[in-house]
Order: sequence, then structure tokens, then C-alpha cells
Amino acid sequence: MPVDELPSYIIRQQLELQKVEKETEDAKTKQRQVLQHYNVTMDELQEFRRDKPLIDHIKKLEKKLEEVEEKTIWLKSLLAKNLK
Repeated sequence: MPVDELPSYIIRQQLELQKVEKETEDAKTKQRQVLQHYNVTMDELQEFRRDKPLIDHIKKLEKKLEEVEEKTIWLKSLLAKNLK
């Protein structure tokens, strides 16, 4: 880059930096608004993300348990009918 273009290059880069800083601040403001709207904190969201696989696993186990309970009820009724 020629030396005589350096001042205009620096100015362009400073303007770009200001633009990025403004976008970053706007994004942070929106994030705070959303968190406030849903009454949660970033720590709570991170905890949820960390625990989500466990929550999904628990739901799968609950579904399996329901299926087993339904089969057990069905088998008990079938056994009761056969014993009569």
C-alpha cells in the first residue's frame, strides 16, 4: 500500500470499527431485552443447554416406562380373564 493512501485507509478502518462496535452493542441490547422479557439469565440458559441431553434422556425413559406400564396393565387384564 502506498504511504499516501495510508491516512484514508486508517479512516476507513476506523469507520468500519465504529460500525462493528455499534452492531455489537445493538446485539447485546437485544439480548438483554430478550432475557428480561423471558425472565431468564445467561447462566440459566447455559445450564439448560448443558442439561438438555439429560432432559431428553429422561423423557425417553418416561415414555418407555409408560409403554411398560401399559403392557403390564394389558397383561394383568389378560391374565385375569384367563383365570376366570
